[in-house]
Amino acid sequence: MASKMISRKLNPSRSSALDVFRGLTLAGMILVNNEGNWDLAYYQLRHTVWHGFTLADLVFPSFVFIMGVAVAFTARGGAAGPSRRDWAHILKRVGILFALGLLLNFNPSRLSFAHYRIPGVLQRIALSYLFCTILVTYAGKKGQVAAAVGLLATYWALMKLVPVPGFGAGDLSMQGNLVAFIDNHLIPGHLFESAWDPEGLLSTLPAIATGLIGVMAGHRLRENIPEAEKISGLLVGGCILVAAGLFAKHWFPINKNLWSPSFVLLTGGIAMNGLAMCIWFVDFKRVTFWTKPFVVLGVNSITAYVFSEFLMGLTMVTPVGHTAAGETIMLRNFVFDRLLTPLVGPCNGALVYALVCLAATIAVAGLLYKRKIFIKI
Repeated sequence: MASKMISRKLNPSRSSALDVFRGLTLAGMILVNNEGNWDLAYYQLRHTVWHGFTLADLVFPSFVFIMGVAVAFTARGGAAGPSRRDWAHILKRVGILFALGLLLNFNPSRLSFAHYRIPGVLQRIALSYLFCTILVTYAGKKGQVAAAVGLLATYWALMKLVPVPGFGAGDLSMQGNLVAFIDNHLIPGHLFESAWDPEGLLSTLPAIATGLIGVMAGHRLRENIPEAEKISGLLVGGCILVAAGLFAKHWFPINKNLWSPSFVLLTGGIAMNGLAMCIWFVDFKRVTFWTKPFVVLGVNSITAYVFSEFLMGLTMVTPVGHTAAGETIMLRNFVFDRLLTPLVGPCNGALVYALVCLAATIAVAGLLYKRKIFIKI
């Protein structure tokens, strides 16, 4: 039995586990983003307000991580690097992702361009994808590791040593940190909050490092070694990163909004361990009875994400009635306040609402999958 286990091979470029992991990550993102009421959602399904960590904070970096894994398989380095046509496709993909992100930022209450939000989830993924592709193309594995370490060290130094007017150096509060200062001077009025943005310009640097951790995991999966060694290598690497993140938090708190170095290490390690477990169960042990919903999400991940965000926006602007005071009742509030909360309570109602949105997204993705429609950017 042991010899068969070690000798079994799989082609990671066609690994179902990668789609399953991507789908699991997207499902988590949909649950977090589509709560019936974010203030009443269960604690672990709400993003930490500032310093700290919840499960909700894991989904975005996991998405950036699995993007890095994909780059390790698709980007070409060395003499057989990308042609001009390849680079045209890469830049086109970056542009489409960025444009989709801007489209999803549409807010009827902020129609003026002076107040239109520019940063966002897909924008950060687009930039991380671009720089990870450049590094995989023109730098070897050691260079990529050095780049990840250098990005984290540079970001750490900038955040700790560069003084912010009125606050000084090393201030990591919402208003006093360097990320918020730069955003407010370069793109004032275009932020998620009045003083800061969770996908700020400077904090994209450590996000690229998250993508590079995924690239390292992808390189491990491409090695011509037994699968047991690949999986154990990912688990060991993941545990080292988690330990490093928990150690580093004493000098730079775990913070999703700042994408702190400790946050990068912790979430990168958890994502690496999660991918290893997916590969073990799905590709190695063939325990796949539970994977279909996540596969259909994973193979059309960007399409599914855009649909889920569109669905959320639609329910928030669709009027279905008026209160006794004459205020408009939107569909999202009606379903949560009038239907779900009386039936299952506020916390469960918020979760059920998110589960309904997830089920709707899986249904749409499943229809595309059944018809063999895979929308690639």
